[in-house]
Amino acid sequence: MMCDIYTPIRAGTDIAFLGGLINYVLTNERWFREYALAFTNAATLVNENYVDADDLGGLFNGYLQEKKHYEPGEMAWNYQGEPAGAAKTHTPPQIKSESLSERLGFIQNVPPPSDPTLKDPRCVLNVVRRHYARYTPEMVASICGCTEE
Repeated sequence: MMCDIYTPIRAGTDIAFLGGLINYVLTNERWFREYALAFTNAATLVNENYVDADDLGGLFNGYLQEKKHYEPGEMAWNYQGEPAGAAKTHTPPQIKSESLSERLGFIQNVPPPSDPTLKDPRCVLNVVRRHYARYTPEMVASICGCTEE
């Protein structure tokens, strides 16, 4: 209703288009810094053992090729200082459903290290910046069939 630009894209390319929008917002500093620092994990530092998919051929660390799955003890998707294997993004298959308070019962209320200056390459925002940097206008246009503009 409020849009003034219509951008037709190929069916199934919406994720690439969204990646381009994210890259644009981060590259051009069009995000709300104060809000992100106060209410998100943007400044939180990720585990020192974390390796992005770019460095591992499209897979995140913890993937065991011979077993064809992610091994919980090998994943390093946690924040710095949290133990490996306690990945909060990986729900064991035996857990069907539980309340949010039950699921978060392990939290010790110790905030993980953060960098409010956002200069540390391991802060979440910089990990996201690196991940979406590949979604250039040229790449998005070639995938989505739209113009770079």
